[in-house]
Amino acid sequence: MPNIKLYGREVFAIDEFNNGFHNPKLPMIIGGSLIHPFLRAQNGNHYPYERKKFALSNNPSERIQFRKRAREFFKKNPNFCYTTLTKADVERYGLSGRAKAMASLVACAIEIYPEARKNLVVLFHTIDYNDDSNFVRKTLSDLLSDAKIDADVLFKQDDNNNRYLRRVDRTVYYIGGLKYGSSSKRWPYRHPSKKIEPNYIGQYIYNHLLYDDTFFIEQRLSKK
Repeated sequence: MPNIKLYGREVFAIDEFNNGFHNPKLPMIIGGSLIHPFLRAQNGNHYPYERKKFALSNNPSERIQFRKRAREFFKKNPNFCYTTLTKADVERYGLSGRAKAMASLVACAIEIYPEARKNLVVLFHTIDYNDDSNFVRKTLSDLLSDAKIDADVLFKQDDNNNRYLRRVDRTVYYIGGLKYGSSSKRWPYRHPSKKIEPNYIGQYIYNHLLYDDTFFIEQRLSKK
């Protein structure tokens, strides 16, 4: 994997919540957070540590504490989107399905922040083993290339010592706790849900690549 410097780049960081389905009642959440270079300059070299506590607690007072921290976090870090995969999805589509979901998040971010595509790096947390991560990196790169999204794609292991991965790790953690940590089926935050469908990348291609091979590309993506 090439050595790519992140400083001064638009970094779209991706991480997962409940990726091992340790809580079988919940789906896997794949979330992405866009981190602009100017935000890094304002906040310094390191983002403050966000405690991971009470996300799935049934204790009312702990839920209040958690939701307060989540609101404060999303107020400071609003540039995110997420999607979900069920255990059946993962078993059926495997690593290709996870890569397609990641590509959908990137396409969504590009739709909302088109200026980011000029200097974009996609960074995701290592998936299971390096061989799996390399497969996802290659598949994700191919999907983005098909969508005419020019981005360097890489993965890293340690989310506690990497400020980009630490940011998105807390993002998916708070999404998981807000969305699935209570009996409410509605998104409990004040702004609308930023959930997208995991096959959004196909719609992005349909909207942006009006060529003769559009149907072929969409068909190929749907089979991965």
